[in-house]
Amino acid sequence: MLLVTAPAKLNLTLEVGETRDDGYHGLDSIFSSLCLADRLVIRASGPPGTVVLCTRGVPVPEGAENICLTAARRLAAGRRDLPGVELDLAKDIPVGSGLGGGSADAAAVLVGLNRWWGLSRSRSELGDIALSLGSDVPFCLLGGQARVRGRGEIVEPLPFPGRRLWLVLLRPPGTKSTRLVYEEFDRLPHDRRRSGRPDTGGAIRALAAGDWETLAQSLGNSLEPALAASHPDMDRARALLATSGALGTAMTGSGPTVFGIARDQDHARAMAREVSNRLTSPDWWMAVTRLAPRQEKDIPVAANDGHPQRPFGGDDGG
Repeated sequence: MLLVTAPAKLNLTLEVGETRDDGYHGLDSIFSSLCLADRLVIRASGPPGTVVLCTRGVPVPEGAENICLTAARRLAAGRRDLPGVELDLAKDIPVGSGLGGGSADAAAVLVGLNRWWGLSRSRSELGDIALSLGSDVPFCLLGGQARVRGRGEIVEPLPFPGRRLWLVLLRPPGTKSTRLVYEEFDRLPHDRRRSGRPDTGGAIRALAAGDWETLAQSLGNSLEPALAASHPDMDRARALLATSGALGTAMTGSGPTVFGIARDQDHARAMAREVSNRLTSPDWWMAVTRLAPRQEKDIPVAANDGHPQRPFGGDDGG
């Protein structure tokens, strides 16, 4: 049995550029792993060449549409002699929330099966597969904190802050696919597209210094105006966090989850209690978590691979 932790990702900042020649939007974003995580257990099961996925927790897409099974197929690269496995996935990251749950799970499959099957794929080889699966997956292979650019293939690690950064995550009911959010973004007037721009450089400096007040003033997400136009609860979610004492708030990814920055763990828990007391619908989801560092465990890499080894896993929320 092999356990791999799949941490959620948070976009502390997200600046979306114009559409590139390849059809993708250029990105400039500060990504961070969270202690909130899914957990993947790999076990021997079935005849060679078979991969079976079992999920617990929130429902996920099945069959060919499931990103975990797609990751396993692309890693196997047509080999039918690899030992059969069962992928037992326990989901704590809500689906369609902007927290990268599917991307984190796919990265965990690549890391875990690379080790389980003894493939010794290099970091660069895994990175190529990761990018073919989605723009967030290359970061999820690395974990920790990073500045991510291009369409997600340029991942520059950032140092972990010396102070713990605690957050309250709040997800209103309802969701919209990432594709539809980007289409709505493209229809916005130019000035609206620039209205949510963050101060990425300032956020990087504040993160390194552990200056949460300055970090809170540097947040921003270019996609937020696009989703807020069609999601009436987005403004309410941010207002709930702000009036509960958050230093700053923003949306992560393509939403609809928003986050509020807290001074420390006690402040985060007090904020969550205040928000909970004011929510009247059980359809809202909330969690208190913190940034997770890059872990010490490394994936196997080819002996001639010149890239740094990629750690995997997350820690608990304590």
